[in-house]
Amino acid sequence: MATKASFYAVYGVELARADWLYVSDGLEMHRLVNGDDVRMFIAEGGADDGPVLVGVAYEGLPPGTCKPIREFDTSPEWDEVLRRTVRYLKCRAVGEPGWLLVHDVS
Repeated sequence: MATKASFYAVYGVELARADWLYVSDGLEMHRLVNGDDVRMFIAEGGADDGPVLVGVAYEGLPPGTCKPIREFDTSPEWDEVLRRTVRYLKCRAVGEPGWLLVHDVS
């Protein structure tokens, strides 16, 4: 079976010990209640479930990409949306909102 590697830059936060199904269902309700466009990302690889992240912006990074981190947009509003989402989900964020590099092997 062939594997495919994808790389993303995600403006978001990692959720501590979060179940992806719970987060997925919670984000659907959060969108209806608050109107925030927050997406879920899972950094998968190998046999174990990877970290679950929620993000408000993302960019795919093709192989060979080189881009200074300062060229990625940021917004104080994004931070508030992420904090509101984490509270709504009753989860705990690992660190502060920021750009995260995500490697997905599927």
